[in-house]
Amino acid sequence: MLHTANSQRMVHLEQPLSYQDHLIEEVRKAKTTMKEPSRG
Repeated sequence: MLHTANSQRMVHLEQPLSYQDHLIEEVRKAKTTMKEPSRG
């Protein structure tokens, strides 16, 4: 998707791409602090 996206589409993809690394770190941090998995 990134290779075929034109400039207009990239505008919409920039925000999710910028949060991608941040979310991985947040999940890792949550897994270390939670005593058991969420049952929501």
